[in-house]
Amino acid sequence: MKLKLKLPSVKLPFATKKNPLLQQSSAFHTQPLSAVVLGDIVAEYDVGKAHVIIADSGEKHLYLVQEPPLSEADQALYSLLMESLYYSLKPIETDDPGAYVDQFIWQAAEDLGAVEEVKRSYSSLKYYIFRDSVGYGLIDVLVRDDDIEEISCEGAGKAVAVVHRRYPQFDWLDTNIVFDDEETLKKFVQRLVQKAGKAITTSVPFVDAITKENHRLAATLSNEISLPGSTFDMRKFPKEPLSIGHLLAAGTISPLLAAYYWMIVEEKGFVLVIGPTASGKTTTMNALITLINPALKIATVEESVTKHAKVLVKRGGKIERIKIGWLVDSFLAENGNYSDQNGFEYTAPNNLEVLTADLVNKKIVWGKCNKLIRHKAHKTFVSVKTNRGKAIEVTEDHSLFTLDKNGEIAPVKCGTLKKGDIIVVPKSIPNNENNCQVFILSSLPELSEYTLVKKGNDWFIKAPHSNGNGILPNKIVINEDIGFLAGIWLSDGCYDKRSVLFSVLDKGFDDYLYSILTKLGLKGHIASDRITLQINSLPLKVLFQSVLQLRGYSNTKFIPKVFFDAPDAVVASLLRGYFSGDGSISRGEVEVESISKQLIYDIQTLLLQFKIQSKISLKRNRRHKPIYRLAIVGKNDLLNFKEKIGFVPQEKNDKIAQLRTKTTKWYIDSIPLVKTFQKELKTISVVKNKTINRIIKCALERKAITRDVVLTLGEYYQPFKNMELYKYATSDLAFEDIVSVKKAVKEEYVYDISVPETNTFIANNIVAHNTPELLIPQEHWERLHSRTSYSATADTRYDVDLFDLAKLTLRLRPDYIVVGEARGEEISTLFQAASTGHGALSSFHADSPEAALVRMAAPPLNVGTASLMLMWSLLMMNRIRMNDGSVVRRALVSKEVGMKGELIDMFRWSPKEDTILPADPLEIAQKSYRLQAVAALKGWSVDALAAELAGRAKYLSNIVRSGAYKYADVSAAIHRFYREKYGGRTTKISD
Repeated sequence: MKLKLKLPSVKLPFATKKNPLLQQSSAFHTQPLSAVVLGDIVAEYDVGKAHVIIADSGEKHLYLVQEPPLSEADQALYSLLMESLYYSLKPIETDDPGAYVDQFIWQAAEDLGAVEEVKRSYSSLKYYIFRDSVGYGLIDVLVRDDDIEEISCEGAGKAVAVVHRRYPQFDWLDTNIVFDDEETLKKFVQRLVQKAGKAITTSVPFVDAITKENHRLAATLSNEISLPGSTFDMRKFPKEPLSIGHLLAAGTISPLLAAYYWMIVEEKGFVLVIGPTASGKTTTMNALITLINPALKIATVEESVTKHAKVLVKRGGKIERIKIGWLVDSFLAENGNYSDQNGFEYTAPNNLEVLTADLVNKKIVWGKCNKLIRHKAHKTFVSVKTNRGKAIEVTEDHSLFTLDKNGEIAPVKCGTLKKGDIIVVPKSIPNNENNCQVFILSSLPELSEYTLVKKGNDWFIKAPHSNGNGILPNKIVINEDIGFLAGIWLSDGCYDKRSVLFSVLDKGFDDYLYSILTKLGLKGHIASDRITLQINSLPLKVLFQSVLQLRGYSNTKFIPKVFFDAPDAVVASLLRGYFSGDGSISRGEVEVESISKQLIYDIQTLLLQFKIQSKISLKRNRRHKPIYRLAIVGKNDLLNFKEKIGFVPQEKNDKIAQLRTKTTKWYIDSIPLVKTFQKELKTISVVKNKTINRIIKCALERKAITRDVVLTLGEYYQPFKNMELYKYATSDLAFEDIVSVKKAVKEEYVYDISVPETNTFIANNIVAHNTPELLIPQEHWERLHSRTSYSATADTRYDVDLFDLAKLTLRLRPDYIVVGEARGEEISTLFQAASTGHGALSSFHADSPEAALVRMAAPPLNVGTASLMLMWSLLMMNRIRMNDGSVVRRALVSKEVGMKGELIDMFRWSPKEDTILPADPLEIAQKSYRLQAVAALKGWSVDALAAELAGRAKYLSNIVRSGAYKYADVSAAIHRFYREKYGGRTTKISD
């Protein structure tokens, strides 16, 4: 992803190349942590470059962190680099903060005259600078350790403590991380809260927030409301939600208990999951959601593609390549927001087309957009990168496209993708047949003092008191000549006060360049460095900067939008200028390099207009700055480049022709030979040709075949042209292998584009599905979340709490209402929902089912005794320490609310056997008042009810036995259950 800002130059008054760097002092000091192990080591492992030790000191267990060592000289160097960062770093927006920090270190080291010192300790210095500037400082290891469940700091001078998922039997583990004084801790808490997108002050000295990694954060500031002073607690949730399958495999619940609640939620029963803190209430409730009939509509009350993906769009007939976030945000700002039934913001744009994939006809086409959508996603994001350097970041539920075994293009959830999988990308994009754009220079305010002079039939613009040099036609057509000059500037051009400068590195195109300048009435001269061509013309500079938008430094250059909208001939000329100025031929490839990531990816997109695929890779120069390399490798790609773009120096074009005699790397544009394609390929064996048979045999062994070979085989065997494999070879689609998949949990806006005709759009040159994301598997889902307005005056008029949302759900007419946790008066709304036929599911703090009923009947909840009968069941969860010292979570008791409000004991955990009893479905069928009422409506006997329970328990047990009990797997299995059981209809069992 692109770094938005140019890295600032660091010039400090106290550090020069003549000044001994390491003698400087600074207020910045790192605090490397080292572990002194006293006692036995229970376990040890690495978290990045840090090392973690779980130790038994004899008195208690400890969590000890060892970080890379820093000498005194290294610490002094760290202090200077951090001070440079503090004074020079501006707010940035980047998806790769590591690369930004890396760039900063080397540039700051050069400006401080400390390159050699940094080289010696680069790895350790980068670790601490990243930890303290981008990461979480002293607790960064704890946040990055996936095995940590909770982090707590109870005040200055006290060890930060953690709960470990693999060692819950040790309870709280003290760490070797201590905040020495209140002032240090106070500053840390303020920064911690800011990272979660909130603010904490003495006016509002507490915060309950969610971090970008999806962790729950509670913090207090100073001693305003907490006597020890500032405190914080971070509850870290697992990266993947636990399904009912996970709970069954862990013994948290039994198959029969799960089947019992499956039937209850299917019939829209009212269930409360109760228990103390950290007992597993929320996890269990989320698991029960997967059992809800997918045909039912759900409303949840809780506390698609990221904004950086670039898309090609047509607005008013003008083409531009733009970030999807900017596109959607701008339309929402202009047209206003509308709330979708799923809580998404959307707008219906006028006259907007999007580049999309027609997967039926295998074409890349322009499609009419009927809706732009955004919503806040708080979930796992997946970053996918292909073997050609294409990359995209989407939520795990968003779909890209792959090739299935039957040779069909099929959507695939990004959360299931892995290295080696195949995704669909465009091989080419539509040609642009727009007319050349025309601009009048005299209309530009920068040239208001210029006068017009006539030469022949044309008007030129001339500076006052000018001798005639530097004039330019007043009417500028963005033609091939302007495109070529723009390409040269992008390769290695810049500006001074009144001039445009080109660094002429290859004299092979000097004559061509001078002939263009002459046609424009311009002259240039070689500067004193003998390689820079200087054109003294302010109109030309204004044309480049203001009209064409040719801006940026070497690491921030980009293709202006005027060229995305230009005719193919102009684009080809721009690319010819760029490759002639910056391109080379080596290793059987045509290649260019740039430190501007956006420029390289823009070039890759423009090449697709000429059916040229390219590969982008990353390397680093001697200063460790990233360099992006674009290479054209494939046989047809090289041929298309030579014929449609080419170099100005003819000798380079001749080299391309010579490259085509080689066979290395021509396989890059290949089609996977899935099962169906293998069968089609074998049909050509009727052709009596040894060469063809050898090619087919080789392709079958590799399970891939190049596009060229397929086209050649079609010429030899005409019936092959009617087969699917040949159609893919002549299509606008290509396939690329995934080389990396990275996941991260965070919260940010995600965006979607609805194109009804195709249900796809092209983002970052990858074909993406345009179906909005949902967090739960139900098709009909209303998602609501609370909002708190932080105010020093305690004005709560604009707060939206759970009670407000619970009331709102009744007007949305859902079958099921899910409230994350019922704490106050919203519980009465759940009872009201139950009385009107809605199902209800929530968690509730209580030590027992009896205590839950007492608490609900007492103020301030005030639920009447008659209303309590509306509740079907209470499921009690808790955290249990076993006799062997291990800590587990178990469903301790399940009680049903009877006809008179009495509690009926249905299930109970037996600690002796670690088993949930009973295990006999008939016993449950005989005891359950609620299920018997359901059976009566269906005409079932008690034995039939028991058989239904037994069948569902077996179905769930088979899910666990198969090992496919991830959240998505279980959801799919429940969908399959209803589809198979009821003849393809996901309907209620009562039907």
